[in-house]
Amino acid sequence: MKEIYKDYLFEKHILVSDGNDSDRVAAHEDSKEDEFEVQTEEEAEEMINTIVKDLLLESRPLNDREYALALQYILDHDGEAPEIASKSTLARLLIDTKKLSFADEMNMSDVVKIMNEIKNINYNNENPVDVDFVVTPYGIELLDR
Repeated sequence: MKEIYKDYLFEKHILVSDGNDSDRVAAHEDSKEDEFEVQTEEEAEEMINTIVKDLLLESRPLNDREYALALQYILDHDGEAPEIASKSTLARLLIDTKKLSFADEMNMSDVVKIMNEIKNINYNNENPVDVDFVVTPYGIELLDR
């Protein structure tokens, strides 16, 4: 099981039994081992499946931590994703994975969301400016002003 999954479950007070549970608890000094639920890797995988599906069914955009978890899950499952309710999350996944199957769920009016996400990525959410773009057979290209 990948560390991102273990870390996310650890924040939820769930330990994945892989032989290193005591090390993980010792690293978190304020915790006692009995405050955590210990799960096998199979149970933890099922919990991650449920968590990611629930996150993607929410209509609000995911925060960075939730998005990183969902992105890793989708990448680990060959780009296959459960239903995604948030168009902003869908736009981010389209940009980050470059999987055109995510575009199938979008409408023409959602291009604005995609462009806003590209703008935020390119300008690191600092002083974004209007972005001009052109759609080519090779994808969306940003035009310099």
